[in-house]
Amino acid sequence: MFTSFFQCLERALTAPRTAHGSRPLTGQIQRQDSGRGGAKAIGDQTSRQKGSMSATGQQQAGGLRSRRGLGRDKDPGQGMGMEAACWLAPGVLRRLIELPSPPLSRHQLKRLEEHRYSSAGRSLLEPLMQRYWEWLVGRVPSWIAPNLITIIGLATNVFTTLVLIYYCPTATEQAPLWAYLLCAVGLFIYQSLDAIDGKQARRTNSSSPLGELFDHGCDSLSTVFVVLGTSIAVQMGTNPDWMFFCCFAGMFMFYCAHWQTYVSGTLRFGIIDVTEVQLFIIIMYLLAAVGGSALWQSMIPILNIQMKMIPAICTFLGAIFSCTNYFRVIFTGGVGKNGSTIAGTSVLSPVLHIGSVIILAMMIYKKSAVQLFEKHPCLYILAFGFVSAKITNKLVVAHMTKSEMHLHDLAFLGPGLLFLDQYFNSFIDEYLVLWIALIISFFDLQEDCGRWRTRITTHSEETMWWFQQGLCFLPAALVVWTAASFVFAYITAVSLRHVDPLVPYISDTGTMAPERCVFGIMLDVSAFLGIATVYVRYKQVEALTGEGEFKLNRLNRFGLLLGLISSFGMCVVANFQKTTLFSMHLVGAVLTFGVGALYIVVQTLLSLHMQPHVHSRTIYLVRLSLGLWTMSSIISMFVSSVIMYSSLPGVDVPHKLHWTPGETGYTAHIISTVSEWSLAFSFISFFLTYIRDFQKIHLRAEADVQSSHLYDNWPHDGVAASESSPLLAGGT
Repeated sequence: MFTSFFQCLERALTAPRTAHGSRPLTGQIQRQDSGRGGAKAIGDQTSRQKGSMSATGQQQAGGLRSRRGLGRDKDPGQGMGMEAACWLAPGVLRRLIELPSPPLSRHQLKRLEEHRYSSAGRSLLEPLMQRYWEWLVGRVPSWIAPNLITIIGLATNVFTTLVLIYYCPTATEQAPLWAYLLCAVGLFIYQSLDAIDGKQARRTNSSSPLGELFDHGCDSLSTVFVVLGTSIAVQMGTNPDWMFFCCFAGMFMFYCAHWQTYVSGTLRFGIIDVTEVQLFIIIMYLLAAVGGSALWQSMIPILNIQMKMIPAICTFLGAIFSCTNYFRVIFTGGVGKNGSTIAGTSVLSPVLHIGSVIILAMMIYKKSAVQLFEKHPCLYILAFGFVSAKITNKLVVAHMTKSEMHLHDLAFLGPGLLFLDQYFNSFIDEYLVLWIALIISFFDLQEDCGRWRTRITTHSEETMWWFQQGLCFLPAALVVWTAASFVFAYITAVSLRHVDPLVPYISDTGTMAPERCVFGIMLDVSAFLGIATVYVRYKQVEALTGEGEFKLNRLNRFGLLLGLISSFGMCVVANFQKTTLFSMHLVGAVLTFGVGALYIVVQTLLSLHMQPHVHSRTIYLVRLSLGLWTMSSIISMFVSSVIMYSSLPGVDVPHKLHWTPGETGYTAHIISTVSEWSLAFSFISFFLTYIRDFQKIHLRAEADVQSSHLYDNWPHDGVAASESSPLLAGGT
């Protein structure tokens, strides 16, 4: 393949050079992650079992703390060595245009099982942060899966950045203060969870190559959002060339960190690494919240440059420093035959993948007739960022399986469409093609992750996704979807100035168009998920209690009735806005919150009677605490609402969407709205306690067909049939 050409080029660049084989470099600190339940790793860096990038050039990097490996493969791997001839075979072009990526072979899967994580070095602030991370992981229940911690961190970072993108689509606008604070908190949460998922893996003895791959995949995607969020925070959109450089430099540094790992088999850390860079980015978010656009546009005396250029210059210097370290390892640290990669391929072969992404991005940016990047930088970075994330994942898989990286990939389809559209004088609107490229890149990345997971789990019989266990996806979907309904309606209503930013009623955020339309649809879906969840809970308790336990069975049936009524009340709230038909909206609120609170009480009583022989006392105490939270919120909301309405005689309170601090009834209004949000999230938190229980239940539907046809009269005798299929998910 193209490996032959690069091996010839490499020979010219690196000769003379002594073959290192599998011998480590002189002075290198080597450590190997023993995986979950293995021997204790050496050093603090392996203690957290996370990888990261090795210089300030990774300013925007989203984290690289890899954690989960199984064993070290002594085989240098398969592939073409330095003795390959420097010629292009006739099959090269054919192989380059084969779009489907080849599946993992049995030998690759075997090497994947034997893979062990290895790292060297330690960053400046890591010893200090290790104390916090050790304390934090000690507070995490042992039943929480490491992958769940990883995905929560990723989702938090992505969500907070999307909020910033919503307010600043061109990276030149000023977002609300709380949006920058939200991004700072989100990045800190991501950093913390990204650091402890490996520790949780060791605690629970659940280390696996798939876990390491999942962690790297989340980090590669998070990197895209971190670099984009950082550029938005400093309003780098006013300098598109610098924004382009900073974003792609961050993605390139992340790729290079895995590139040098692919070559040397060891992930190396620098004194200034991802931990320090992430903390620096958090500080920039806080400065953006405090100083606003005036801070970044202010001029620095003597230097006569804007303040926003300081992060850009740091990125430039860090990129130079990082590339120097990375390529020193790449050119001299190969552990394969004659200094090749761990797979025995040319150390320069991975450059084609990231080089293609950057070159295409640069050409499309500079050749656009409509200033595509300048007008839509966020969409542009996301479209190419998803491509970068996918090829980084391919590099990780190649490293872990000690195999060759193939160039052909559907990930280049989106950028290719943009390039062809420009080649034919943009006969299709470039903005439309950009959206198409973004969608293709996103779904291709999603499909690729699912394909790797399916291939690996089929081989190892490992279940990666926690929500695929039993029916636990039901309460998880109910919680996530309902919370998203509230948050989306709030953001939309505040951005359109339909409500005040300071804690409006949840109902007020779904009162005006267009947010009330989406709010109604999303709450209807939540109601359906609620019905399914309470029904599954009813069937689970019914199966766990004996037929002779009449009190528990009656209490369980009563709980089912209350849950169904509460879910129906949610539909009423969604479809009868308070400004349209206040009486029906009030009835729906009473059914949702009032009857729902009784449902929580019933389920808490069931938990009391079912512990400790069915579940632990801890579950009962948690549900009891959440029930007390719910009751206190209801009482607070009721009392404050009565005070508010009584202090505003003659005022149409249901139609009052804007409040002024200091006016009559304002304090009672704030207490009432805070209580309502508190009540809503107490419900959400209660259903979170179902996730672990629902991992242990499956439901099946059985159809008993009385004949082989549906006619009233048939000349032939009907043949009875039956069919059994999973209901909702899973099987027995």
